[in-house]
Amino acid sequence: MAISGPTSYVWTTEEFISHWTLVDAQLGVGNELVLKDNITLADLQAKLAAKRQTVQSAITSREQLHDGLNSTIGGAQWLRRLAWSVRADYGDSDWLRSLPELPAEMAGARSIYACCG
Repeated sequence: MAISGPTSYVWTTEEFISHWTLVDAQLGVGNELVLKDNITLADLQAKLAAKRQTVQSAITSREQLHDGLNSTIGGAQWLRRLAWSVRADYGDSDWLRSLPELPAEMAGARSIYACCG
């Protein structure tokens, strides 16, 4: 039941809970195993469920931020193509002076959001 790396946490906790359940069954009703600070199997399961929910929420938030950034980058790419077209077709007109400054293609997220977010 040793934790050998990040991918073994869930499996190890599931194995630990299975083992604890067997221990409680062997000890019988009223004699269940209680850890330091009166932590019971139900307490551990509740804490693990809360942690999993927190991790899942963080993953979801990160995915949503990533999708939003990709959408903004797509908008910046569209604006960049528009600017290139205007420069090519109307290079000597007032249109050229009215184009916004766009971040470079390899600009970081902060520059893209400042321009197009």
